[in-house]
Amino acid sequence: MHFSIVIPVFNAGSKIGKTLSGLLAQTSVLDGRDSFDCIVVDGASSDDTLDHVAGFQDDRITVISEPDKGM
Repeated sequence: MHFSIVIPVFNAGSKIGKTLSGLLAQTSVLDGRDSFDCIVVDGASSDDTLDHVAGFQDDRITVISEPDKGM
């Protein structure tokens, strides 16, 4: 099964690394039963969120960073 995961973030530098590490360590993904792509949508964070995400050199992770326009 293939699935997509969308993670909206804003100033989540202290948490996004653990989140992505946990996602990449899922057993069903590691043994090939499932596949996924992950889309991290950043709302113009002013911390090191994007630096943490960039540390993951994985083709399954896509980053979209744009200004937060509110609702």
